[in-house]
Amino acid sequence: MADIEAHQQYLQNAVLDLLCWGAAIDRMFNKNEILHYLQISANPLPLEKSLKSLLSNKKIIQVNNFYGISKKQYSNPNSGLACSRELVNKARRASWLFRLIPTIKATVLIDDVSFRVATTKSNIDLLIITKPARIYLTKFMLSNLLKFFRLLENSPISSAKFNPKVFITTVGLNFDKDFTKTERPHNNYRLVMAVPIFGDDLWYTILQQQTSLADIFPNIVWSKIAYKVYGKGVNFLDKLDEVGYKRFLKSISTRAQTKTDKAFVRVRPDIINVNLADPSPKITQTYQKYCKRFGLDTKKQNS
Repeated sequence: MADIEAHQQYLQNAVLDLLCWGAAIDRMFNKNEILHYLQISANPLPLEKSLKSLLSNKKIIQVNNFYGISKKQYSNPNSGLACSRELVNKARRASWLFRLIPTIKATVLIDDVSFRVATTKSNIDLLIITKPARIYLTKFMLSNLLKFFRLLENSPISSAKFNPKVFITTVGLNFDKDFTKTERPHNNYRLVMAVPIFGDDLWYTILQQQTSLADIFPNIVWSKIAYKVYGKGVNFLDKLDEVGYKRFLKSISTRAQTKTDKAFVRVRPDIINVNLADPSPKITQTYQKYCKRFGLDTKKQNS
């Protein structure tokens, strides 16, 4: 009996931990999503019991089919879901544009759209996966292609435009250090909620090989996929990409915005990740504040 009660408390804490992170980005979750993104193994019936207990103790609230923490004013979850779906569909319709560039092997939606908290003012943030030694050539081609079709996010008032935010190669990278300034749990959710619009197999293979997400999220079914190795190719293009890297690095190093505490910058031959206002520290701080209210140990929950 004591073991059952202890497990039920453990499950409730895991639910609260997820909802605290969701509250930090103004995101509510339905029952299936909670089960999907829990960082412990769980089944629907014990989860249902935990949700009822948390509701009766007024630790969480329910709005239609969505759950969130108590004493938190959320935006309409249906509105964020509808806006995000519209932008996902727009990205899928435009996927042919990305396929025109042969060095692009996968295109992945990240941040507001993948979190399902997009608004009518949101742009479509992208993570682009390229062949090795083709990042800077790909960035140049993609930026000009999106400009030509007037689809590139290039002003504070633009919306529903594409923002190629992160470029990596098929080799992958150290996601813990090179993807987001603050690591867990935000980095984990940012990765696991990302939505590939093409190159799904490659994206999920990289996640399984380069991260421990399969262990962190045990309720997600991860398929076994054969990994394809991409070679560099023509030496002339290798050198051209290296020139592009050096020029971009020099340009970035002279920008004052990249030297502020808010900025998160990774510029190497295998990555372009320039975020002048990385929100992850603020999100993590807010998440920890909510966890403290419920007496949750964030280090233990995300170890």
